[in-house]
Amino acid sequence: MDKPTELGGTETKIAEIITRSELTTSNWGDEHMYFRHERMDDDLKLRPEWEPYTPKYSGLFSLE
Repeated sequence: MDKPTELGGTETKIAEIITRSELTTSNWGDEHMYFRHERMDDDLKLRPEWEPYTPKYSGLFSLE
């Protein structure tokens, strides 16, 4: 989403992962392969108008 739906946001596909073989579990993958995610707090500093439309998290696996 480029912004909250309530502000006219639209969903855009940004990637597709295609494997050429079967997946195999590995200790290397568990300990060394990471995907970078931006913190929502950083987005809200840049776009404070998104705040009213952003779910609030009060703990692990729970929404307010």
